[in-house]
Amino acid sequence: MAVAVEFRTGLADRLAYAAGWLRQAAAHRARVRVAASAADLAALDGLLWTAQPGDFIAHATTREDGSYPPGLARTLIWLGSGPVPGDAPTLLLNLGADVADLAGYSRIIELVATAPEATAAGRQRWRWYQAQGLTPTRPT
Repeated sequence: MAVAVEFRTGLADRLAYAAGWLRQAAAHRARVRVAASAADLAALDGLLWTAQPGDFIAHATTREDGSYPPGLARTLIWLGSGPVPGDAPTLLLNLGADVADLAGYSRIIELVATAPEATAAGRQRWRWYQAQGLTPTRPT
């Protein structure tokens, strides 16, 4: 199966963008895996609780030790890069983590901030996807 890779670049606040994007994805009942640094995952977890007053975006955090939180399979939004069960989401929202394994994903959304180091890392990931035989795109 071919993997579609989209880059969303020039984001002043990629965590706020991610929270809004995940709100829309959950409204459409999309199952999404979110990969990011531990600090970004913790910040995003907080945003998913408080992004809008009275609003909560249901999510679960996967564990690095390979154990799973109760109800993970019924949860649409999965935060973390730890091992997951076989019925994992096929859509990956990446906030800058290295993607080592493309197996199981049909679509990857890359969020790239405006900071020079984030832009450079995004360019490196773009080239990595190309080296894997994929053609990343940037929606207009």
